[in-house]
Amino acid sequence: EKGVKVEITDETTDKNKDKVQLETKTKNESEIASNEDGIVITDNDIFAMWGQKVSFWMNSYACFKVFPALPWKVIPFTIPMFVLVQALVVNQWIDKLAHIFMHLCGDSIIGAIFIFLFSSLLACNVINNQPMAILFTRVLLIMRDHHQLSPKQLNGAMYAVILGSNYGANVTLIGALAGIMWAQLLKDKNIEVHHWEFSKMAVIATTCSTFICGWVLVAEIYSF
Repeated sequence: EKGVKVEITDETTDKNKDKVQLETKTKNESEIASNEDGIVITDNDIFAMWGQKVSFWMNSYACFKVFPALPWKVIPFTIPMFVLVQALVVNQWIDKLAHIFMHLCGDSIIGAIFIFLFSSLLACNVINNQPMAILFTRVLLIMRDHHQLSPKQLNGAMYAVILGSNYGANVTLIGALAGIMWAQLLKDKNIEVHHWEFSKMAVIATTCSTFICGWVLVAEIYSF
């Protein structure tokens, strides 16, 4: 009887060992998966990835609901502006503009700053601020490559264009895409915003703030 008990005990122990080894192997295979680069992925990572996929599809569904309400009417206005800028580049009008700016700026840092500041501000309200930024960036690159401006003039002109692209958006509704979209959204809600009334109030505030920022930029360029 004792021998039988020992034999049963040994068999049970072997089964328990096999069971533990099998559970350990299964756990390791399910929890850890290593690729050739040695990246370890656990079960929590897998759940997180599935959660991200679900969240992505939920957000995509919300985007599809918003998609038809986007202001698609601004596209016919903006695309020709980018085409116009590229046409100026192809026909070498950028070189001519750079030559004109070189003569206007001369050797003056203040002149370079305020000329580029107000010319970019006005250009925003003709071709929109994004095409304007591309156009004036091309002009500045040509002036830099041909050493037509000193380093301080070039830095001042560059920051002046940035200021002009921001302040130019406040003068008229067509100065920036945001203004066009804002006007369209108000129109959809039966709220009329007249271009002249908007500009009449915006010109005074924009002109004053542009002058102040221009002189602050002059001080910074001379200081550094």
